[in-house]
Amino acid sequence: MVQVNTVLQEAIQNPNTVAVSWEDLIGLITGRMSRSYQMTFSGEKTVAQKGKLDPVDIQVGRRTGNKKVMIAVCYFCGLM
Repeated sequence: MVQVNTVLQEAIQNPNTVAVSWEDLIGLITGRMSRSYQMTFSGEKTVAQKGKLDPVDIQVGRRTGNKKVMIAVCYFCGLM
C-alpha cells in the first residue's frame, strides 16, 4: 500500500484517497498520461509525435547460405 500525499492526490485527481495499492496507483497515473512517441533515424533529426504508435512487424527470414536475417517492417513510417 502507498500512503497518498497531496502531490499524488493532485496527480490522480482524488483528494479523498488516503492509501492505494501500487497497481492501482500506476494504473491511475498512466491512465491520465497522453500517448506520444519519439523516433530517431540515423543521420536525421528526432521526430516526436502525439498519438498511438502502430505496431512494427518483425520477421525472421533465411537468405542464401542458410543465413538468418531479421526483417522489420514499419508501415506508418515507410521503412522496410
